Amino acid sequence: DWKHRTLYGEEPADGALELKFDERYLADPKHRGGTKLVTFKGISMVGALAPFTLTGSAELMAIAWDCGLGAKNGIGMGMVDTRA
Repeated sequence: DWKHRTLYGEEPADGALELKFDERYLADPKHRGGTKLVTFKGISMVGALAPFTLTGSAELMAIAWDCGLGAKNGIGMGMVDTRA
């Protein structure tokens, strides 16, 4: 919701948004729980790298697609990729 408020100066009409990670992917030891250590400009951070399903408000899902999910979007974190 905070990205919507930043972009439009108001709360979204529908604030429903649910992100659900693929439990089987996360349980597989070779995927290390869906996390990845990334170092950018000397700063190390742990990010999520796992398939997920996003449901809810079409408006908020469009913002997630256009702006990314979570924080640190300005350096490429939170990017969403669609794969069938």
